[in-house]
Amino acid sequence: MDEPTTGLDPQSRRNVWDLINEMQNNGVTVVLTTHYMEEAESLCTRLAIMDRGKLIAVDTPQNMISRLENTYTLKLELTDPANEDQVLSLTESSTSIEQIAPTTYLLKVNKSPTSLDHILQTIVTTEMHLKHLEMNPVTLEDVFLSLTGNELRD
Repeated sequence: MDEPTTGLDPQSRRNVWDLINEMQNNGVTVVLTTHYMEEAESLCTRLAIMDRGKLIAVDTPQNMISRLENTYTLKLELTDPANEDQVLSLTESSTSIEQIAPTTYLLKVNKSPTSLDHILQTIVTTEMHLKHLEMNPVTLEDVFLSLTGNELRD
């Protein structure tokens, strides 16, 4: 199937997903192309990633995700912008920090079980005031970007 859900509304998209799952449950092998990483993660038992016409990875979605150095992304929203020293103090527990808005930062956080504790302690000790914290696991989109070094494209 070549991008079977492109242009569909959410309900129709779910119906197509249900049909594909039903086919798989009946022992049918489904070959699917998609630019939607969420769709690939949900439907595929094996996944091939191509970049510029070349096959660069083949594995299960979960194995691809688990190989990434980072296990989750933290989105921190503060009540006030952090100063340079405060931001630098967060780098000890993360592999990268990106400021995505004046008071919002995106951190890639290591597998270490103490990373989140350290980040929260750093926020308190450096007197940053946390407004919102969101923690998200690594996704296939992160894997794609890591493997290709490119943005998702049509």
